Amino acid sequence: MPNYQPLSILVVEPNPDHHLLVGYSCKVNKFQVNPVFATDSLSALSHLEKDTTSKNPFPKLVLLDLFLPDPERGLAFLKQVKKMYPRLPVIILSNQQTEHYIQQVYDLGANSFISKPSTLEGWERQFQVLLAYWFDVVTLAPVC
Repeated sequence: MPNYQPLSILVVEPNPDHHLLVGYSCKVNKFQVNPVFATDSLSALSHLEKDTTSKNPFPKLVLLDLFLPDPERGLAFLKQVKKMYPRLPVIILSNQQTEHYIQQVYDLGANSFISKPSTLEGWERQFQVLLAYWFDVVTLAPVC
């Protein structure tokens, strides 16, 4: 198994149960991923701004629950992040799979739209594929 450096991802998710699922799903994969959790857009933006000036590794990608607690806040956050850091990949995780929201997030620059799994095994599988794609297959451009 290759030796990976720890990778930082920012998870913007208001549900603490999903924090546990994401943390566990990251831990059981071959990738050494350090998820940093924010429960709202303000703390997520603060984290991004702080990491550009600190010694902490800047996140390689953002996982965003669109409903913070409503989609307008999630869409505003996505728009602001893509304006500030256009090369930072943002993956939308959502239980809402309506065509309207899917079109909106892609129009605002989201890199992927993923439905939240309903089981622990689903979360594990989803993160195995997600992390392999973004950290093994794709060559990411420097963000900052």
